[in-house]
Amino acid sequence: METYGFSDFFGAEAATVDHLVPQSYGGSDASHNLMIAHNGCNASRGVEDVDAARYRMSGRRSAPLSTNARIGVVAGSGGLGALAGGYIFGEELPDGSTRLSPEGALVGGLTGALFALALVA
Repeated sequence: METYGFSDFFGAEAATVDHLVPQSYGGSDASHNLMIAHNGCNASRGVEDVDAARYRMSGRRSAPLSTNARIGVVAGSGGLGALAGGYIFGEELPDGSTRLSPEGALVGGLTGALFALALVA
């Protein structure tokens, strides 16, 4: 393992060349198999899969949602919250149908969106 920078000064923060497929598993020194990594991260990873090591080091069990997926979750939750709030606080009409409450829809939509935002952030 080659270290760039002063190891004694930077320690785990020194830059190293990491092999995506470890050399012990037949990985080559070709550029497509190399990446720059912190000395500490590279040493901690060992021969573990790169994605598995990233999840472990970040404390996550899976990849985070993309920005578009988070927007979709928040928008969908806001829409469902608006529908639920409008219906719950709606006015029952003489024919048995319900007129949705605009105020209830606003409160329900904002509540649903904020709750979802807290979960996906």
